[in-house]
Amino acid sequence: MLKYVNFAVQILAAGHLTFSVIQMYGTTIPADVLPIDSKFAGKFKYLTFWNVCIEAVYFCFAVVDNLVSECGDNDKKPLRKIRDYWFMSIVFPLSFFVSFTFWVLFLINRELVMPKAIDAFFPWWLNHSVHTCVLFYSFLELITTYHKTTSAIRKQCYGLWTVTGAYLIWCNVVFLKSNMWVYPVLNELNWPGRILFFAGSIASATVFLYFGYHLNNSIWKKKIKVVSKKKK
Repeated sequence: MLKYVNFAVQILAAGHLTFSVIQMYGTTIPADVLPIDSKFAGKFKYLTFWNVCIEAVYFCFAVVDNLVSECGDNDKKPLRKIRDYWFMSIVFPLSFFVSFTFWVLFLINRELVMPKAIDAFFPWWLNHSVHTCVLFYSFLELITTYHKTTSAIRKQCYGLWTVTGAYLIWCNVVFLKSNMWVYPVLNELNWPGRILFFAGSIASATVFLYFGYHLNNSIWKKKIKVVSKKKK
């Protein structure tokens, strides 16, 4: 029964997030409202867009994995290994980081992340699709299907650090190309403050990775024991 619920979640997430990617990419915000939006790299300058693209592709991949997998224990299948690593090392921690960081800063001072003037061009449902639903779908995926984790959690950290490190480098490239920071909050900081912000972002994302790792192992404790016995 649970696998059918998971399959339904994956289909819903794949469809909804793919639609959200298309809608966000096609959203035009005038330069007098948000000058950075029309600058170098377009929507690909935003971590939110990176994340929703990564998650949409993941759920499409997960749907394919479920369709091609045979009934039974498929933990040793190549696609399943890729799916598990992709989800635990990137999708879950990144979606939680994006959602948590956005809404914390939004509640503190929304002008630091999404000025109120944007509301006329970026509808509330799309905002929740890319900043709230991404977390919701990741959580549902975690609790409705077992994801095999490695005993050496640092191997999962490598995937997350690669993506977050690449984005932070990209964020600086965008600044050099457009002479504008992607997020208004970075304008309020000096360089030592920005470095601390970047380091804190990586650290926070890593915390979410550890949270997902231990939550997965706690929820699927019985499944892990069964898999471990089969190996012996």
